[in-house]
Amino acid sequence: SGVQIGIAGAQGTAIGTALAVSAKRLKDLDAPDRVIILLTDGRHNAGRVAPMEAAEAAAALGIRIYAVGVGERAGGIRQLLIRGEGVDEQGLSQLAETTGGKFFRATSGATLRDIYANIDELEPSPAEVRQLVDRQERFRWFAVPGLCLLTLQLWLGGTWLRRGP
Repeated sequence: SGVQIGIAGAQGTAIGTALAVSAKRLKDLDAPDRVIILLTDGRHNAGRVAPMEAAEAAAALGIRIYAVGVGERAGGIRQLLIRGEGVDEQGLSQLAETTGGKFFRATSGATLRDIYANIDELEPSPAEVRQLVDRQERFRWFAVPGLCLLTLQLWLGGTWLRRGP
């Protein structure tokens, strides 16, 4: 699908900054439950905010963090090819537990779908869905000419184009 390991490039992984920005956006949200789903394929190695500080701030604001580590476990062939540091499972687990959330490990697309389903069960929220449907009736394009042809057939059938016995 559209997710690729290592797509962020050489800038590094700023988990603390991502959590701080997310918490800042969620703090003013008027909702009973506020959740951050942190999806990462690496370790915190960039940014100015430490991940644990950001998690503690999020916990103070009543925001739960569900951390999802994506990729093969350390020592896999892909791990050797991309030369990454791998996912910091222990650190992500601590982040999640600090806020009352949970850490998950995704090694394939199927497990990632299962994780999202699990998070949906852990965080049930009644969502109001307004569905806007733009309906355009197009039957007239066919009904009007068909009705005209039917009228013409009835009229001509009663005159010189009559069918014989």
